[in-house]
Amino acid sequence: MEGKTRGLTAGIIIIGDEILKGHVQDANSHYLCHQLWLLGIKVCKITVVPDDLDSIAEEVKTFAPAYDFVLTTGGIGPTHDDVTLQAVGKAFGEELYPHPDVLQLFFGEGKDEPANPWRKMAIVPKSTKVHIRLSFLLFAIHNVHCYPGVPSLTRDVFQQCKDLYSQSGTRFYLKEVFFSCGEGVLAKPLTQLQEEFETVQLGSYPDDSSSHSYSVKVTLEGSDKELVEKAYARLLLLMSTGDCNCACKNH
Repeated sequence: MEGKTRGLTAGIIIIGDEILKGHVQDANSHYLCHQLWLLGIKVCKITVVPDDLDSIAEEVKTFAPAYDFVLTTGGIGPTHDDVTLQAVGKAFGEELYPHPDVLQLFFGEGKDEPANPWRKMAIVPKSTKVHIRLSFLLFAIHNVHCYPGVPSLTRDVFQQCKDLYSQSGTRFYLKEVFFSCGEGVLAKPLTQLQEEFETVQLGSYPDDSSSHSYSVKVTLEGSDKELVEKAYARLLLLMSTGDCNCACKNH
């Protein structure tokens, strides 16, 4: 039985009334989860909140002390419902001010346009660090990183700022095993396997697609490649006595 170790963690806050109403399908959480997984950072929780200052602030208050990184998407822009930066400031009890780097990016050296609606994006909490990469903006307030809501912009900003998450030093290893039998057959051996390999995360996912030749996909995942391989070998041994075909895929 193996002990558990802690790596870097993240929480994701998706912001937008349009997500909660089903008007727009969220694509950002799926993208960010996968990218953070590739960087060895475990996403522990995803939540969706409306374009409401107090709701966002309360969620940030909960997430910020719980995870190494908090990534928000949405609510950054010039319109009335873009309140993310103000909400994060409220969560940390910080005053807002016009950030000189953002003013310069929008209006030029030493210039300001108080009546310009885009100036709203320059009004940020006092501790904000603005990462400007090829004209893309990422607002970082302590461990909270504020991304735009438009999926294409979220992807662009993340790719330009990926180095902010490179200190993980962890890599996740994944093996996928596809079984022809149902979960009822797999339940007992998977329970036994999880008891023997606590640090290897097991997943069992039924598939009813007629285009697939398997019934259940089992995943074995962890940051220790050798343990993942040992757990995989043990799973095959546990299943070797039954009439259940399988195939494996490595990541």
